[in-house]
Amino acid sequence: MSRWEAPRSRRTPGRVLLSVLLAVAGVTAALALLPRRPPTGDDPRATPVVDDAAWTRPRPGLWIPLPAALVTSQIDHAIAGRGDRVAVWGGFDARGHPLHDGAVFDLRTGRWTPVPGRPRRATAGCRRRPGSRDLGRPGSHRCRPPPPVTPCAALVAGDGVRSRRDPGEPTGVDGDPVPDVTRVPALLSALVDDAGLFPPEQLPMDRALARHRADAADAHPVLTHRFLCASGRLADLRSELADEVLRLGLIVDAGPAGAHAAVAAVRAEPRLRLETVEVALPAADVAGAARTHVPALATIDAPVFVELPRGPGWRDGLDTVAAAGIGAKVRCGGMDVALFPPAAELAAMVTALVEAGVPWKATAGLHHAVRYRDARTGFDHHGFLNLLVAVGRAVRGGSESDVAAALTIAAGRELATEVRAAGEEVGARTRRSLIAYGSCSTRAPVADLDALGLLDDGARR
Repeated sequence: MSRWEAPRSRRTPGRVLLSVLLAVAGVTAALALLPRRPPTGDDPRATPVVDDAAWTRPRPGLWIPLPAALVTSQIDHAIAGRGDRVAVWGGFDARGHPLHDGAVFDLRTGRWTPVPGRPRRATAGCRRRPGSRDLGRPGSHRCRPPPPVTPCAALVAGDGVRSRRDPGEPTGVDGDPVPDVTRVPALLSALVDDAGLFPPEQLPMDRALARHRADAADAHPVLTHRFLCASGRLADLRSELADEVLRLGLIVDAGPAGAHAAVAAVRAEPRLRLETVEVALPAADVAGAARTHVPALATIDAPVFVELPRGPGWRDGLDTVAAAGIGAKVRCGGMDVALFPPAAELAAMVTALVEAGVPWKATAGLHHAVRYRDARTGFDHHGFLNLLVAVGRAVRGGSESDVAAALTIAAGRELATEVRAAGEEVGARTRRSLIAYGSCSTRAPVADLDALGLLDDGARR
């Protein structure tokens, strides 16, 4: 053999067999690392999706149900915990679509804080096949699930809140930074629903969705990142949706009798994730309408908030809502001065809601943090910060006159001082009562709170 001729390898049957076995073992190990999920859709192997959860501690060893508002058929998600906070991130919905958002649950306050993600072009059209381990290739993009642990670990780092991203922090899919959970008082977290479709803003559907997507990318913690849409505009909404999952607050505009059909229409659209249902009762006989419609509304498999029109029978209607275990809705204004309840009347409603233990949402007229008179219309508007302070006084056992006094405060600094003085327990009890309110502007609430010094530097836009 010439010294320039490469030596031939000696392949014995034993070595060939060993190589094959090692290759098979490597492939098996790689497949085992891919996430599994149960079959879905029409697959005969499909298993029911359970939309509830619970937590426990070694002592006393009892399982305590979690609020179901953000537990929405999420599969293959990542979860991490630290102290009294648990973060859930990503995964797939029940139809196999990837999710790129998450939430942090505070075991002390019993509240979820949503953490919106960023738009992912790389996963557009991605869908996992029922019962399959492998990931599809929509177009030229490879579908990938969110990173399994890193986002959750970042979300619950420290005391569960983070300032703006520093170099070297973990990144998510395609190098995007992990969404921030910025420090804001618990009283102000996840407070504002996006009501951009409604008066006086009344944005066109395409502009409303564009603003909502920008807010989701910004991930400001004062916003709930829930998009409010009337049931009569669902077709318009569907026509403007991209390949995304939109967290929806459904406003039923067909009356209580149309609520179930509206919910079914939302459930049939995989790009919509139903979070809340709001429906108004007829104003003619509030107590009678509550007895007629509330039992059926209570069977809807989503958090329901029933608007009880002001007037005779309101208290009886509230008793019916409380007995059914659903929520209420309070109108604080509108396009006519008659729609604005006086401070004393609103205080009576707030006190009754707190005493009954009924969670509720507020709507209309709450355009700014502090009570003010609109120079154009001459209407006196309630402030959303006034409302929070009023609820805080009610949960501490304050009288109706104390609650009414909070609603009439026109000095922002006075309200801000009371907000800062509210302890964690009072803040949590306040927000267990007042869940959120709808605002046609998503910028004004943040700007007002910033001007009052209630947001730290990391929470400003």
